[in-house]
Amino acid sequence: MVSIKALVDYLSPKEEDFIYCSIAFLKQRFQTPAVSAATELYFNEEEGSFLFDIDEHGSRSLIDPSLLMKLNQSIHITILKQKRSEKAVVLGTKNLDWRAVLHSNSIEINAEILPVDLSKSGPMGLVTLHLDLLPALTKVEALSEEAVSKQISLERKFEQESIQQFLEYANNWWAEYKQIRPSHKTRLVKIFAESDDREASVYKPVCSMVQPMQADRLLETPLHAARFVSLIPF
Repeated sequence: MVSIKALVDYLSPKEEDFIYCSIAFLKQRFQTPAVSAATELYFNEEEGSFLFDIDEHGSRSLIDPSLLMKLNQSIHITILKQKRSEKAVVLGTKNLDWRAVLHSNSIEINAEILPVDLSKSGPMGLVTLHLDLLPALTKVEALSEEAVSKQISLERKFEQESIQQFLEYANNWWAEYKQIRPSHKTRLVKIFAESDDREASVYKPVCSMVQPMQADRLLETPLHAARFVSLIPF
């Protein structure tokens, strides 16, 4: 993380306002130190450098660039504001595709951060990141820029088609559901929920926001699982 600029909401910041950035990738999350709010924030190498492990085994032989190219997992950036002795508040988020490093080894990204507050229009700031792939790929291992761009385009096309198909399915299901009995027309059924992703779609299917909990060996039988679920407050 190099800098966060153009934070126009902090032309006259308050002394108790602090801003920090959280960066997540795969199952790893890091954050910068909280600094006093200002229109431009800069992070030195110690404050803004983070190492994400793609291969948990640490073996270079297991890292295949052609397989990494299919790893459709964005770097998620969250900008947060916090006052002393108060809970942090999310200001804006951004999803960044990192796979350009597979053909360049090192890239710099300048991206606009969109506010989570839907009443605000336009970006809330500009974030600058420098990404390095370690260990670097050799000329033989590195992929072509065309191959990486084609993969990303195919994934975006598939996602758009999937969303459209689900929308059509949800509309048909809702029409059939209301025909079962008159009272169903007034029932509160949540098919889509609001998210902070203003780039793709603010409203997403609720099923896309739920992930199974990996219990490993903690729950031995379905009876144990049912007991566990019953203890979760709704």
